Amino acid sequence: MAIRKQLTSTAMFYTPGLFRALQNDYRIKGKARRLAVQILSDGYGLPVVEARGLLSGSISVEVDEDTGTVTYEVPDSIPSMSKPQS
Repeated sequence: MAIRKQLTSTAMFYTPGLFRALQNDYRIKGKARRLAVQILSDGYGLPVVEARGLLSGSISVEVDEDTGTVTYEVPDSIPSMSKPQS
């Protein structure tokens, strides 16, 4: 069974734009990748492994520009922690 989740925009951050910027940073190995994962994880309260999956594309997302949301589904058995990735 999958859990449907949604990241929403605030007055300060437009989530689709921030998400795309973090995806671009994720493509760069090393510090930029680690920071992208940390920003998404800390900023939205996501498990590190989930943030990594979203940024890498292994978790499919639906971006809605009009509502400023990023929606996705994860299995309800996703682990909450993972090894750091460089």
